[in-house]
Amino acid sequence: MKIAHYALLIASLLLASGPPAQADAIVQEYFVPMPEAQLRQAFLKLAPKAGSTLDLVISMQVPVNGTRVVFDHWEDGYEIDIHNPAQATTLIWGDGNNANGIPPGLANDPLGLPAGTVLALRNLVPLPRTSAILYDGRDRVGATQAIVMSRTAWATDPGALLADSTFVPSTADYGIAFTLPVGQDVIFPTPLTSSMFEYVAAFIMAAEDGTTNIQVDKDANGAFETSVNLNQGESYLVDGGILKGAKIQSTKYVQVQLFTGDIGANYENRWYTRASAHKGAKK
Repeated sequence: MKIAHYALLIASLLLASGPPAQADAIVQEYFVPMPEAQLRQAFLKLAPKAGSTLDLVISMQVPVNGTRVVFDHWEDGYEIDIHNPAQATTLIWGDGNNANGIPPGLANDPLGLPAGTVLALRNLVPLPRTSAILYDGRDRVGATQAIVMSRTAWATDPGALLADSTFVPSTADYGIAFTLPVGQDVIFPTPLTSSMFEYVAAFIMAAEDGTTNIQVDKDANGAFETSVNLNQGESYLVDGGILKGAKIQSTKYVQVQLFTGDIGANYENRWYTRASAHKGAKK
């Protein structure tokens, strides 16, 4: 009788606590920053003859067994509910269903991606963009476990000498206030014409619709001279003129990437994902 009593008590406690959490829910969300049209605009400041076709690579590494990844293309609109994708163009890797996508490099879609899986996505992105569905900036990624992501790109002319990569943060690491640590007034090495910061740009991308009143003080004089409104996955390019200490602030959480380079070098540029002083609230 005691055993039955304890079993009933445990069952009652389990029922009282509600149903278990969904094990397969999306817990991390990412947006690929630096859309190609804006990226080429920055490339042209360094290499005026940079071509209009960009070679793009998005890399993702899976650290936890059983991960499922949802790849949501921006071109036909984002999924209304990324937990339950409905669009034919959306790829789902790790659900064991070949019909909705097979991870690149694998013969079949496993039921749960194994730890150590690397997803390398590469294609050419011609500009101006057509309606073609491609891997590119503004694409959205959801994962049932935290993954590690980077994005890389270069113009096919002059080639990969004018290329770089940057870390792609999850939306949980977006922020609302950023101070930029370098600018075009940081001259290194000297003279200015050889400086790796001769040109400094910033890419700002929103994770939510209605991200209004994004303010930019690019010359660090304490006055915000630019105000921008963005919707989900949209990006704004601060096309040069950034000075050390420049500030970006937003009403909702955004990601910010810096692009720096030596004008006319045709090969020298660097990208940085900028951390925010205020982050962690976007889920």
